[in-house]
Amino acid sequence: MADLTRLPIARLDTERYRPLRLLRPEVMTSLRRSVERLGVLNPIVVNASASDILVVLDGLKRVEVLRERGDCEVSARIVRMDDEEAEAAILAYNRPHRGLDQLEEAWIIASLARKHGLTQTRIAELVGRHKSWVCRRLALAERLAETIQDDVRLGLLTPTSARELVGLPRGNQAAVAYAVATHGLSSRQVRSLVALYRGADDSARSVLLKDPVPFVGPGQAPQDPPKRDPRLCDSGNKVREALLRLEGAASQFGYVVDRHLPLALEPAQTTVIRPTMTRTKTALAAALDQLASLFEAWEIGEGEIGEGES
Repeated sequence: MADLTRLPIARLDTERYRPLRLLRPEVMTSLRRSVERLGVLNPIVVNASASDILVVLDGLKRVEVLRERGDCEVSARIVRMDDEEAEAAILAYNRPHRGLDQLEEAWIIASLARKHGLTQTRIAELVGRHKSWVCRRLALAERLAETIQDDVRLGLLTPTSARELVGLPRGNQAAVAYAVATHGLSSRQVRSLVALYRGADDSARSVLLKDPVPFVGPGQAPQDPPKRDPRLCDSGNKVREALLRLEGAASQFGYVVDRHLPLALEPAQTTVIRPTMTRTKTALAAALDQLASLFEAWEIGEGEIGEGES
């Protein structure tokens, strides 16, 4: 049973395993609010090393928040482990509430393999995971360029975006990561960018990285269907919803054509896309005829905008 006590925060070593952890701003902000309202509910865990240094294994973020607040003490459980057991314990302490990102797990596994020279089989035994899990985490750390991992530690790149970059050779990751950070791409956009980059030649890659947004689509998830207008019956709401979707599709089409036309419609490709253009033109013509009929039937001036639709 670990010893439970109150420890001076000044005595705690939070630097030993900091390179294996991420202090993401959004997580820290949420934790600050929680500590402000409720205090620290669970004791941290520290390892009493042979040299009597108290190394934080679990609770690094909590200690950082308490230091910011100027608190002097924290409730802690003291354990005594060797270095290998201590690093493995970081995984164990965070496993119940999934407190670690996959990249943090990868860093710990890589440390056990590189720094301590453990085999994957021994690591699997130590952390209580299957060997295949250890292999995947080790591959993540090894396939991701060190510069990208440093960007994640510095908060310049999200862990999710970094994991998407693993699909690229290490030598290509920095250029793509720069485009991701410069244009503020979401993880969904990064996934699309990586797929496009892998299939492009050098000239197309240059164009892609210069302005990737038009090629990877919007960063947010598709919008939910428009909410019902309480002034309309079911049929009226269905017509309104179809009109709003048609309006959105038309705007998106104009944007895409303006940005992609020089690349997407080379002479050799027009025969491929022409049948789709013809069908779309026919469908739009029919829709415009129906709109004209509605304007006429309802005696609405085509320049008017209904109340609440502006």
